Amino acid sequence: MDKQETVSATTSANTVIKHILNFDDETKTTLMNISQYTALAIIPVAMMQNISERVFPEYDASKGTMELLVEILGQSLMTMVSLFFVHRVITAVPTFSGTAMGDINLFSIIVVFLVTSFMFDGKVEKKFKAISNRMMDLWEGKSDDHKYDNSVPQTPQNGSVVSVSQPISRGGIPTHSPSRADHVNTPSVQTSATQMLSPPPPPPVQNQQQEQYSNPPSEPSAYNDGGGGFASF
Repeated sequence: MDKQETVSATTSANTVIKHILNFDDETKTTLMNISQYTALAIIPVAMMQNISERVFPEYDASKGTMELLVEILGQSLMTMVSLFFVHRVITAVPTFSGTAMGDINLFSIIVVFLVTSFMFDGKVEKKFKAISNRMMDLWEGKSDDHKYDNSVPQTPQNGSVVSVSQPISRGGIPTHSPSRADHVNTPSVQTSATQMLSPPPPPPVQNQQQEQYSNPPSEPSAYNDGGGGFASF
């Protein structure tokens, strides 16, 4: 019994190895077709990915649920239709092996593509998660008040977190902001202040009298002061 079990195990192992390392004509043809298909699909798929990135924007939290859903559906449909025509173009090229390429079940590829998009594609993944979270909030009856709460940190597109908070009002020294009312009564105040000032004192009288005595007025001398011809009489 032990020998028979050992022989059967060895035979099964050899069968598996032969099946894996079997390089018959069919295997060689399949490998050549796979290599040709991959080489021809690289450039069209890269162009399709570049166009998709330019047409469909990044995730924006300010957009509505329907807008995000339309972007997801549009990107998925565009990708699958592009893959369909790329497959047709590649299969139209003659093969080096001389054997036609096998048909591909595109419906199975659609499921695989959607799963990989929701798991690994950054744009579709973020948009789908946002829609799922909004649906869950709507189902649980949560309001959207947190969107307008200033204490909730907001995350912009570049990934940096910006927290917005309101300052706490404190009692301090009141300050006066200048206004037009401060200058309405300014001319009257200046006039009253000018009137309240005392007039300048008059010049001293003594100085004027001294100037008069020091500079007497020049008057004509009398006739009998000896200036005439009859002064001796």
